[in-house]
Amino acid sequence: MTLWAGFASTVFIPLIQFLLDHFGWRETLLVLGGVNIVLCGGLYAAVIDPAADASPQAVDQPGSRPMVGARAVGWALKSPIFWALAIALTAYWIVFSAFIFHAYPLLLERGFDTQTVVFAMAVIGPAQVVGRIAIWVFASGVQIRVIGSLVVLAFPLVFLGLMVTPPVFPAVALIVATYGAANGIMTIVRGLVVPEMLTRDAYGAINGALAVPTMVAKAAAPFGAALLWAASGSYVSVLIAMLGGSLLLVVAFWASAFLVTHRDSTASIP
Repeated sequence: MTLWAGFASTVFIPLIQFLLDHFGWRETLLVLGGVNIVLCGGLYAAVIDPAADASPQAVDQPGSRPMVGARAVGWALKSPIFWALAIALTAYWIVFSAFIFHAYPLLLERGFDTQTVVFAMAVIGPAQVVGRIAIWVFASGVQIRVIGSLVVLAFPLVFLGLMVTPPVFPAVALIVATYGAANGIMTIVRGLVVPEMLTRDAYGAINGALAVPTMVAKAAAPFGAALLWAASGSYVSVLIAMLGGSLLLVVAFWASAFLVTHRDSTASIP
């Protein structure tokens, strides 16, 4: 589902632009709301059976009970790996959310025409799917911390590229395709860092604890980017801030990977 859902966020951008050009933003929002209520809501109501989600009662096995709930979160909060991952994922969501909500006006300000921007942004979704397929085919046995340590390098390169690239379609298409592929791979990385780098116990509880700062960052980043643009009068300052956030992502994720490697090597010493 994650693989093919990569198309969802951008595959309809040309259609949305058509609606904006011919009907206006209010009518476009009404159409999109109708799609969510009638099509998505109707399909969910028709095919999802809540009773099918009920899990069988777990059988207690003395001496092998896993950490659960608050106990697991308390344990995670004492781990420097957890905090390095929290910083990395929060930085990721700041960069992702600020860029995705400001990409359209940002690229227009950088000199790209509307058609180029629309089609370039439409590349992001398919690129996410390509990135996920590449991981599935070529790196299925590679440790997730290795994959993550490599893919985070793409984000500062993307923002550096946006600062210097000429306003032509091939250049911006390559940049946003790189961004899309990296984001698609990060979706897989985010889902696997907890069981590989922390613990297989209490997956939902620990992921929930990690999600608290990341969701706040995701919600606040577009507003913060808008304030920065309004204060400076240019997206150059926003790009610099995004570059700084992406570098923080690199440093924090590398730190978490180093801590895991050190922990595992120490544990293996008799």
